Amino acid sequence: FQQAGFKIRKASVGAISRSDIMDGVAARATDEYSGIVCGFNVKILKDAEQEAENQNLRVFTNEVIYRLVDDYKEYITNRRSEKLAKAMNELVMPGKMRILPQYIFRRSEPMICGVAVEGGIILPKLKLINQEGKIVGTLHSITSNNKPVHSAKKGEEVAISIQGAVLGRNIKETDVLFIKSPESDIRQLRTRFREELPPDTLEVLIEYVKIMRANESSTFAM
Repeated sequence: FQQAGFKIRKASVGAISRSDIMDGVAARATDEYSGIVCGFNVKILKDAEQEAENQNLRVFTNEVIYRLVDDYKEYITNRRSEKLAKAMNELVMPGKMRILPQYIFRRSEPMICGVAVEGGIILPKLKLINQEGKIVGTLHSITSNNKPVHSAKKGEEVAISIQGAVLGRNIKETDVLFIKSPESDIRQLRTRFREELPPDTLEVLIEYVKIMRANESSTFAM
């Protein structure tokens, strides 16, 4: 705890005071995970409790040291997971789908067809490329069982509408389609978030990078 910047006081030292809370606030300014006050076998004074609430500072107390440590670890783990999930949600994730030729419902304006999602996740309002890296249109909407859905994942078969796609002109019924991701998002997914990606998403990401590198002079990281 001390290495992480926490203050732990034993009963003989006294209760957690407002000063302890302000120390936690100061620690949080340099490291968000150090802005926590932990008290082993002590109480917290009323003014300290109020200040902690005002400052939105977490205070952990317990009469059993290992439970105090477990509470701290669980909190930090959850905080880091939430922060990681939020950062990943801001990125355009890879997604791969294969057109189902037997389910071509409309050829254009927009093109509507069935697809089988083969990896990653597909979301509406994003551009699509084919297996050659060429943009074929924008994924406008996704429908499952005649109801609009926000997304679809590997193993799902859904109907999609593609604005800008014309069957036989810029898209073929045998095409494999990918969600087009910004290069900056791809770099982060390949480095910072690589270990967090499900195997099927990572596989699509690697395939996508290869397509983009073959299609243009790109610096996509392999």
